[in-house]
This record gives sequence, structure tokens and C-alpha cells, in this order.
Amino acid sequence: MSTTPYGADSYYDPYEELDRRFDYRVLDDETRALRIAVGRQFKNFARNLEAMLDDSREKNLALERLEEAMMWSNASLARGAETS
Repeated sequence: MSTTPYGADSYYDPYEELDRRFDYRVLDDETRALRIAVGRQFKNFARNLEAMLDDSREKNLALERLEEAMMWSNASLARGAETS
């Protein structure tokens, strides 16, 4: 039995995990609307940072991390209840 993020006692199929991480998911209308709403919130925050912060490496890093957070949010929406 493999060591897993789900505990030593649970069955773990690494190929199922790879499918879960990398398979394309078609979003239903409700999830698509949520994704758009979440994206708008991230974009608004990014615009605020752009306006308030001086150009710097740190600002660029903050915007990159915000973009990464949006990607993880999108993954959470796309994967939905299957990861709960």
C-alpha cells in the first residue's frame, strides 16, 4: 500500500489521482457563472494592487501569487465535491 495524502489505511491508486488532477472537466452553467464571479473578484483585487503599489519585484510577485490563487480557485470549482 502506498503512502497517501488520504492516510496510510486508505487504498490509493496513483493513476486515479493523476486523472483527478489533469482530466478536463466541462463546467455546468452554475459552476461557470461562479468561476466568472470569482475571476472578477481576483481581477478587481489585482487592479487595486496595480493602482496602489509602486512598480517593483514585490508587486510582480504579489500579482503572480494572486494569479496562482485564482488558478487554484478555478481547480477547486472544476473539481467540485469530488475532492471533499
